[in-house]
Amino acid sequence: MPISGLVTWREGVRKAQTAAQLAMGFYVLETSIAWHKSIMKAFCQLCHSGDDEDSLLLCDGCDKGYHTYCFKPAMTSVPDGDWYCFECINKATGNRHCLVCGKQDGKHLVPCTSCPRAYHTECLSPALSKVRLAIVTINVSSSGDYI
Repeated sequence: MPISGLVTWREGVRKAQTAAQLAMGFYVLETSIAWHKSIMKAFCQLCHSGDDEDSLLLCDGCDKGYHTYCFKPAMTSVPDGDWYCFECINKATGNRHCLVCGKQDGKHLVPCTSCPRAYHTECLSPALSKVRLAIVTINVSSSGDYI
């Protein structure tokens, strides 16, 4: 909270007449502190830099940061209203969008099997030249023991 916001908060706490009003005051303080901390430690998930905060978008779903120019193609402006990263969109929809370009198609889209992330091999920096897959077979006997 800016200084004027903190003064307003203190005045509101002093004037609180019920436990509910006081609880609301503390809730506002806690959420303001959490928001401030998330801003202070935000860094781009794609380039891993915390520089250039004016171009750093924070996802309204997970608070992870992304520079507008790190997407392919680069975003030309910060969108108005709520903005959700492709990882949160993938979680919500069950679809797999590349976290860098947002596209769902292409033969080089590699989805993670244990999380909602997916990337095109050419969107990564540096680009992957090969995708290695591991196939593990587990044999179980009729009694339920691993063989």
